[in-house]
Amino acid sequence: MSIFIHDNSTEFRLEVRGILDAGAGAELLEIYRTASTSLRGVPGILDLRRVDRIDDSGHDSIDYLKAQGLVCKHAAPSPEPTCWRTVLRNTWSFLTGAPQPVLVPIPCRIRARFNRK
Repeated sequence: MSIFIHDNSTEFRLEVRGILDAGAGAELLEIYRTASTSLRGVPGILDLRRVDRIDDSGHDSIDYLKAQGLVCKHAAPSPEPTCWRTVLRNTWSFLTGAPQPVLVPIPCRIRARFNRK
């Protein structure tokens, strides 16, 4: 876990990377308490875009910082991977022009993989 402080004339940002657990949350709160005395009306931002996991005590720390006026930046949620059956049906219709074949509706556990660049 790492905490980076970005402090300039337009914003005060605490960037957290890694796992936000009890120890990291306590360190984050201590950093904020120390820095809060020198904040001069600039917006405070809690940047959580590179956090891998947050436990219950980490959520408590976030709630405290939000109550103090910090705005949270979260990572966008990952889209649900496309089911291989959907890819198969769409490809069938595109290549043949025929209606999509009916597949037995069972839960899809295999996801299609796409190369993302």
